[in-house]
Amino acid sequence: EHTRSYLYRPDMVGRDEVLVDLKARLKELQAGRGGFVVLHGESGVGKTLLATNTTAAAVDWGIEVILGKCLPLIPSMESKHEHTFAAPLQPLRELFLYLVDVCIAEGAETSVQLFGPAAKLLAPYEPSIGEIPGYADLPSPAELPPEAARQRLLDNLKQLLTRTADI
Repeated sequence: EHTRSYLYRPDMVGRDEVLVDLKARLKELQAGRGGFVVLHGESGVGKTLLATNTTAAAVDWGIEVILGKCLPLIPSMESKHEHTFAAPLQPLRELFLYLVDVCIAEGAETSVQLFGPAAKLLAPYEPSIGEIPGYADLPSPAELPPEAARQRLLDNLKQLLTRTADI
């Protein structure tokens, strides 16, 4: 008698267009053009399965993958209406840690080329960024009104992601 396993892998259904797009992105990566993909959607739509399948294909093709993840909201014990949130930029933490390792291995020149002014802006969100070589020599960001500071952070983050895609 054959017992059915409790572990199974569900089939990908209705994701043909997304899979074609992701496969095209993997081909670009193989050709040496960096990239960055964000999967988002409602709970249960198959983001994890899609990411798992795409990551497996990328690794099979010799492409380095760094995964980030969002932490779930955790209901607060004090109020049924309050939630405990993950730290800002939490989905990018693994990427930041990887980049810190690259900078430590390669030195201050790489730190400046890779992080540049973003290092001092991002260190409050990931303290290990403050350990990269040359960090102390980078300029401190000027004080800005909250919305301008937010926009500067987003602009610097975009530039960092663009530079990261090129390494």
